[in-house]
Amino acid sequence: MGASAPPPDDRLVLVGREGARRIVTAVSRPAEQAGLRVGMPLTKAHALLPDVMTMPADPAADAAALNRLAFWALQHYAPIVTPDPPDGLVIDTTGADHLHGGEERMLTGLVNRLGASGIAARAAIADTPGAAHAAARFRADPVCIIAPGGAREAVAPLPILGLRIPSDIVTGLHVLGFATVGDVLAVPRAPLVLRFGPLLGRRLDQLQGTISEPVDPLRDPELASVRKVFGEPIGAPETIARYTTSLVHDLCLALEKRGLGVPEGSISSSTASTIRSRRSASARRSPFGMKSGSPGSSRIASRRSIRVSASRSWT
Repeated sequence: MGASAPPPDDRLVLVGREGARRIVTAVSRPAEQAGLRVGMPLTKAHALLPDVMTMPADPAADAAALNRLAFWALQHYAPIVTPDPPDGLVIDTTGADHLHGGEERMLTGLVNRLGASGIAARAAIADTPGAAHAAARFRADPVCIIAPGGAREAVAPLPILGLRIPSDIVTGLHVLGFATVGDVLAVPRAPLVLRFGPLLGRRLDQLQGTISEPVDPLRDPELASVRKVFGEPIGAPETIARYTTSLVHDLCLALEKRGLGVPEGSISSSTASTIRSRRSASARRSPFGMKSGSPGSSRIASRRSIRVSASRSWT
């Protein structure tokens, strides 16, 4: 939006449609402090704040900006990054955090770099993407590192919105008296699944790491790459050398098909001991920041793989 962007202290909301209703899809910090919330009907927002400034939401522009942010994270933090629509990223930093001085320095640096771009951010690391997602969005800490094995305890006091379930399930749980993730975890699973469907059970399992939640990584269409997947870890130098030679040959063929080449290159390798758990991080970023460069809000979370996701509410 450039020079046409509204001042960051304006009480501003973005407005979209949910069926026939016009609803708030994003709020600036001053608007949030005045009591406006994402998902609120526009009529209610005007009733609470008659002078609120409104602008139409632009989901396509938000998605394009989110994709650009994902490529930026791919280039600077880890090789496994994927957008987490509508407002987030997932970054699996397993084996990469030591390159940035450890988890805390990595997340602090990420938050600071986003802040320097006008995006207020929070970050969290946990054993599962689900825990990372919840912590990134609903914990107040600018940087939150959940110790291995501590995901359940860390997210228990958080609101059930952190479970990544549809609003109708959230409403149904509220009607039954559930307020936090811990409330849901504390009761038998079967009656809840019977009433609300299998998604709730799956989210609870993903949160605790009972079932896996694979990340479909973003691929740079301009990047030529080759890979070999092994059923078990390999460590013998001669085995690594043999497969590396095969991969280099495949890479040369891929480059040749695209009319590309490498004038000179070198191969470097690194080894790592078995990783017993994966860490993920999630970061949330404000569409206001994406479109206008004005201060927005971002939250980041992680699995001993990392999830980064961008949020439509700002703090």
